[in-house]
Amino acid sequence: MEMKVLEMRYILRARYALPVLLLLPGLASAVAQDLADVLDRVRPAIVTIEATAREGSSLGTGFVVRRDGVVLTAAHVIKDANRIRVRFPDGKAVGVERIIAEDTDQDFALLKLNGNSYPVLPLGNSGGLRQGQRILALGNPLGLDFTASEGIISALRDGQLQSVRPGSEMVYVQISAAISQGNSGGPVMNLAGEAVGVAIFKVKGGENLNFALAIDRIKPILNRPIPTSPRGTGESWFVVASRARNVGQEYKFVRGNNPLADDKWLQSKWSAGFKITDIAEGKDRWVIVLSKSTAYGVQRVFTDSNFPANQVKESWKEGYYITSALYGGDRWLVVMSKNRAFTDQTYQVSAEFPQDWIKVRFNEGFRISIINGDGQKWVVVMTKGTGFTAQVYRPFDETPRDWIRDKWKEGYFITHIGNSSGKWVVVMSKGAIFQDQSWWFGDSFPDSWVKEQWNKGWDVTGVR
Repeated sequence: MEMKVLEMRYILRARYALPVLLLLPGLASAVAQDLADVLDRVRPAIVTIEATAREGSSLGTGFVVRRDGVVLTAAHVIKDANRIRVRFPDGKAVGVERIIAEDTDQDFALLKLNGNSYPVLPLGNSGGLRQGQRILALGNPLGLDFTASEGIISALRDGQLQSVRPGSEMVYVQISAAISQGNSGGPVMNLAGEAVGVAIFKVKGGENLNFALAIDRIKPILNRPIPTSPRGTGESWFVVASRARNVGQEYKFVRGNNPLADDKWLQSKWSAGFKITDIAEGKDRWVIVLSKSTAYGVQRVFTDSNFPANQVKESWKEGYYITSALYGGDRWLVVMSKNRAFTDQTYQVSAEFPQDWIKVRFNEGFRISIINGDGQKWVVVMTKGTGFTAQVYRPFDETPRDWIRDKWKEGYFITHIGNSSGKWVVVMSKGAIFQDQSWWFGDSFPDSWVKEQWNKGWDVTGVR
């Protein structure tokens, strides 16, 4: 992983000479032996972070801080990653169950690994550190796994990189130990083998101006219980691609509970002609699919802890229709778009799946456009003007491969995938504009598969 680099535009002038310390041969040998013992002891808890994002793959470093499989690393190591894998020094690779904390301001993240009973790197107290104290930095510089470098604490710094006295509130530990690309997220340790910081950035244009976030900044979060996923489900992805109009697409992962936190980004995409065509939730992250050349005009987005019924009804009066609706991160998210093709719309919110209501609406000319839920209630949206001449749907616990194949032969295509607390529904329709279709179902987002479909000229037409 590329090491975060800061550029400083001022020059520090040396005014004092530093004393030279000489070690007797016997003492030097004993010190080297002690360091070798420390490294042997901590090695099992140091991990390589393999992060895959849309732009490519990269490597960083992390270390296990809790026996139940919590790994500490730098937040920029996993930025925009759609897949994260952790590899231990013995070569064992472990999947990441979820991200349980991510602080981009202080630049640290906590990952929960699959399984339990992991070797742990003990944590020291950064509040007791002193300038001149010897330390070790561990990491994977340029992919060279488990590399150790030795140095001293050059200074103790606050959030503005101003020097602070021992015992004062400190944010960064400045170190002279060498760190490079790939060291990001690795531990900075005292000679007792305790982590006192996590390496996060170096200063461009300087020699050994390297910085670690003080470990005491992270300790309070480590004492919290691991949160569960809001829907209590694993990160299963069902993605559909169809040979249709090749509208031009892109997608972005957004961390946290609110997929609309980056409002400026969304506004810029709307200005560039993109429209939201799908939103889906994974573990502590969302994927937003944007498409060009759609039938959608202006869009609105509503989010609330309850289904935003009043906003929906008011927007209907202005010619907007629901085009995405789902529950995640303890909130409902509803996207409404202007679409000349649609002529009417209705929806039902109920604890039980509203099969009888759907049948009545079918007879009135409505077709299913959205099915989702919050684990306690289902929301089914039905729309006129979709162009669908007939529809079938099927709930499933395991992927209905044979059923989908049979319906394809009859001229049906997948037009929606619904989910509520791990309960899935596949909707297939006749009259869709597709000529061919493929789908993928698994426990990680299929980044490479999606790119292959785009290269063929296909579009992503469903994500859950």
